[in-house]
Amino acid sequence: MLAMTACTQAEPSLPKVSASSSPIEVAKMKALEDYMNAMQKGDRKRLMELSNPRLDARPVIDEKVKSIGNRPWLNVKTTWRETVAATVPSADITATDASGNKIADQVGLDFDGEKWEISMGDPQPTG
Repeated sequence: MLAMTACTQAEPSLPKVSASSSPIEVAKMKALEDYMNAMQKGDRKRLMELSNPRLDARPVIDEKVKSIGNRPWLNVKTTWRETVAATVPSADITATDASGNKIADQVGLDFDGEKWEISMGDPQPTG
């Protein structure tokens, strides 16, 4: 597992990217950074843009924004969990908000061959 930490600050706390990271690692970290930033802002539209379009993310986004979003996260710690396929990692995120409430989230990511997408929700109906 790869652990990342971010500094404590009053504005959204995001993971740091190493200068020696590969372009695909940088893109993965950027996708997670964009997710965390959008979640802290409660930006449902941006969260939908970041989501895997093959999944119905709206209900999950609504629940996550209600429970952990719309506020800055402090003392953010991110632990990556690599699965059998390196194109399907997940990140465990822990933090606190300004009131000291604990925030815990798990985010899966998919690489579609061109970009990283956040995996949330059930498959979209076909037909």
